[in-house]
Amino acid sequence: MHRILPAALAAAFTLLLPVAARADEAGAKAAATVAADATPPGSIRFVAQNKVATADGQFRRWKVASAKIDEGHPENSEVEVVVDLASIDTANQKRDDHLRNPDFFDTARFPTATARLRGFRPAGPDRFAVDVELDLHGTKKSFPMEFRVTDRAARRYAAETKIRRTDFGIGAPYSSLNPLSIDEEVVLRVEGTVPATAP
Repeated sequence: MHRILPAALAAAFTLLLPVAARADEAGAKAAATVAADATPPGSIRFVAQNKVATADGQFRRWKVASAKIDEGHPENSEVEVVVDLASIDTANQKRDDHLRNPDFFDTARFPTATARLRGFRPAGPDRFAVDVELDLHGTKKSFPMEFRVTDRAARRYAAETKIRRTDFGIGAPYSSLNPLSIDEEVVLRVEGTVPATAP
C-alpha cells in the first residue's frame, strides 16, 4: 500500500506535479480507450473476503487489446488484455469508491491493468495452461493459469485462480487481530472469447 510521502520529499514532489499531471492525463486516455469499447467479450470477476463479509465483484470495462493465435503451434500464441480498474463494481458504491482510492487500486495513478498470456500448452482434454504476466498497480508478476474450453466453436474459455493482492501492493497486509482485515488471497474468475485474428 502506498503511504503519504514524508515531509523531506514534499518540496521535490511539488516540482514533479506537472510531470505527474501529464502521466495522469496519459493514464486517463488509456482508461478512456478501454471505456469507449463495446461490451467486453466475457467477464473478469473476483471474490475477496474477511471475517465479516464477502465482496463478489467484477470489472465492467476491459478489452482484448491484441491476439495472435497460432492454431498449429499454440505455444507461439499471445493474448493481451487491458482492464479499466475504475470500472470495478461490487454492487456497493461506497466500497467501490474506497477500492479506487490510494488504499487499494489507486486508479488515479494506475488506471489500467494489463495481462499478457503466453506459452499456451495442453493440460488435458479441452484444457490448456498459459503463463500470465500481470502488470497491476505498478508491479509485474508472472504465474501459471489453467483454462478450460467452454465452447470450442465460439472460441470461449474460462479459468479460475488465486492471486495475492499484497504481491501487487494492494491494501494492507492481513491481520488476524482485525475482523475487517481482507484475506490476502483473492479468487479471480475469467471467462472470455478470443478473436480469431488479431484486431
